[in-house]
Amino acid sequence: MRRRLDRTELFTVAGARVDALVIEDRSFEDGRLVERTLDSFAQADDGTVHHLGEDVDDIEDGRVVGHGGAWRVGRDTRAPGVAMPARPEVGDTWRFEDVPGVTVEDDTVVTRFPFVEVAGGAVHGPVIRVREDISPEGVSELKYYARGVGEIRAVPWDLGGMVELVRCR
Repeated sequence: MRRRLDRTELFTVAGARVDALVIEDRSFEDGRLVERTLDSFAQADDGTVHHLGEDVDDIEDGRVVGHGGAWRVGRDTRAPGVAMPARPEVGDTWRFEDVPGVTVEDDTVVTRFPFVEVAGGAVHGPVIRVREDISPEGVSELKYYARGVGEIRAVPWDLGGMVELVRCR
């Protein structure tokens, strides 16, 4: 479950102060909350959306047991990640996260669609399908993004499950 919080967070990037939007992402397994992440994003003047960090709570049996994968621009890395280029085209690549020792994610646009059907109905595009390669975990996913909506579908590379947009407000 992903939702925009009614708060922002201040970062300093290349000497400039940046006010970032905070998105909460909750992950569940067998109906139980296993991770809560607060991701920070900001949009540049050219339209590129940057990922400035994430606070992570790893949860077991309702209790926080760790913070694996947490990172922040200015503390763990100097360069923000690129969440989405302003005008992505098939073949474009970027780095969503580049925090050596914590996480590195390389993204590539593999397909572009005029629309995609999801559980919540048709999402009109352009919609792009992006392959995410995450290390050191060695995990790959296919994610679908629609302009003005964001992520609408995530499919693990091993096809062990799928997450899909049901409702957008």
